[in-house]
Amino acid sequence: MQRTGLTEGTLIYNEWLKKHNLYREDTELNFINWLYSTSGYYDTQVDGTFFNFTPEARTTLYEKWLHTLPGLIKDSDLSHIMVHDDYWVDQTHLPEFLSEFPPQYCYWKDMGYLKNSLTGRVLVVNYFAPLIAEKYDVYAYQTPLTMRNSGPDKNFFETLDRMIEEIPKDYDTYLISCGAYGSFLAPHFTNSIVVGSGLHDLYPVEIPDSYKPSWFMDIEDGRYWLPGV
Repeated sequence: MQRTGLTEGTLIYNEWLKKHNLYREDTELNFINWLYSTSGYYDTQVDGTFFNFTPEARTTLYEKWLHTLPGLIKDSDLSHIMVHDDYWVDQTHLPEFLSEFPPQYCYWKDMGYLKNSLTGRVLVVNYFAPLIAEKYDVYAYQTPLTMRNSGPDKNFFETLDRMIEEIPKDYDTYLISCGAYGSFLAPHFTNSIVVGSGLHDLYPVEIPDSYKPSWFMDIEDGRYWLPGV
């Protein structure tokens, strides 16, 4: 099951609109800033840290990310493409865009549906996964924080490849919540569910200060670190 965030969904929708001559460069640059600043996509060769990115951020690597993502979602069984549709006066083409993907359902907010989808040994793939595994009967793979255009490697794809290698392949269900990486990780594991922020509702935990970087309140008012606020 695949879902996008609003940033990722809006970027692929805006790209799709090019064939209808409805593409908006201002919208793309706005959400490129969101992508590099808060979604976890990063490239150390690109200037910028937090909502100060220019059109030069649309690099070859960014194009690779943008044009790979739709195919990953189309190969899923169920999807939820999240789009800031209010950025376009003419929304005529939104249903046509969504029709190209698997059935749309907001599964990540349906706790009953999610719980019924969790079978066997569940691996949570998320930065807070160790906290969740301490409280619930699940296993943990802790993902790195790569917001604000920074990370442990040179770019998003290097970190993605490392995670694919590190994550064990012998679990029954993979519950994935790690921003821009989610849809790229899911195809590599069986019974994978990209749950995004729905993870906080499924497995609520209190986040200790040791998990809060100095800039955590810059990321959507700290909502990932302050669930329910």
